[in-house]
Amino acid sequence: MGIYIIMTKKRNHADHNEKACKYLYKAGDFSDWVITTAFYSVIHYVDSCLFPDSYELPDGKIKNCISIDDYYRKCYQNDSKHEIRRQLVEDRLPEIQIQFKWLKEQSSQLRYTDYNTTSDEADKAIENLDKIKAFHNENHK
Repeated sequence: MGIYIIMTKKRNHADHNEKACKYLYKAGDFSDWVITTAFYSVIHYVDSCLFPDSYELPDGKIKNCISIDDYYRKCYQNDSKHEIRRQLVEDRLPEIQIQFKWLKEQSSQLRYTDYNTTSDEADKAIENLDKIKAFHNENHK
């Protein structure tokens, strides 16, 4: 599968998840799922910012990686892909690291610990999603 097709699929997946997120947001219920779908949207925007690219692997070699899955296979099979992605965002996309980290942490908390949250938190999730999408659109057309 060509790089253009992979990136188009990532963008389409991000847009699909964003549409679900904004549908839930407009409905006014399920703030926890607004945050979760915002996170699952931004991971695709972030992935298309991070890949394809060249990365220094733990063995010191520079390799081209076409996706998070490719990077994961070549590099870090001990951490989760979500954690690897968070580290890559911190290292390579510092402009959006705060928003990404917040969405990642909130989504995990809401999915696995306690689903109760507020509409203010849903507002923040939408703001973070919009900022990450704008960053993507400005830097990775």
